[in-house]
Amino acid sequence: MKKDKSRKLTSDEQNFILALYKIEYENLCKYADKMMKGSLAAEDLVQDTLIIACRKIDELIKHPKPGAFLMDTLRKNIYNYCNVNLTFGGTMKNRIKELREQRGLTQEQLGELVGASRQAINAIETEKFEPSIWLAYDISQIFDCPIEEVFLFEEEEL
Repeated sequence: MKKDKSRKLTSDEQNFILALYKIEYENLCKYADKMMKGSLAAEDLVQDTLIIACRKIDELIKHPKPGAFLMDTLRKNIYNYCNVNLTFGGTMKNRIKELREQRGLTQEQLGELVGASRQAINAIETEKFEPSIWLAYDISQIFDCPIEEVFLFEEEEL
């Protein structure tokens, strides 16, 4: 049976996430920035970590050290991001600008819908940054398209 990852958080859960966010966000950003060597991806990986925390709220609340849960999730996100970018050896094109404009959305509006900054959306559109799988999924859901219709992978010739 598939879990509903998009359920609405209760007021108490929202307050818990907000309080934890206020305590941990700066440390998460510093760690991500250090590990990603100042890459634009650092902030998005932290945002993805918080999205995952919301989706795994029950597990997060029960964890004896919620801050450690977030840091561990961020480490996994960084590892996955780096592993994907090193493994594929190709480039990923995308149709975000085309699909966004068809729906009359600005970069800022799309960013708000998926929990990313306008700058992150711009960096993805201009192919300066490849989104995490979570962010790519959320973007594809906004456009009601499969991920592979939004993001187009092109292998490099060896």
